[in-house]
Amino acid sequence: MNKTLHGELTAPRHAPPRSLVFVAALTLLVSCATTGGAGSAGTAATVFVGTILTMDDRGTIAGAVSVDGLGRILKVGAEKDVMDGLGTGVDVI
Repeated sequence: MNKTLHGELTAPRHAPPRSLVFVAALTLLVSCATTGGAGSAGTAATVFVGTILTMDDRGTIAGAVSVDGLGRILKVGAEKDVMDGLGTGVDVI
């Protein structure tokens, strides 16, 4: 039998020290953190107008979708319905 199957595994000789791996992982996680809270960019909205495939079970095709500053979908539907209630300062693409 192969001895490595019985728990006699050893780290390869070229493996970096655990502390270096920990620091690298921590640096990666910190760089992925967002800046600002939910309210900082949540007020700006962008409306994308065009053919929007919603990928639901019915295969619905919408005319527009609005997205807030954090990338969350606000409304999907006809362009007029999506634009209603968004106010000023909306970017239309």
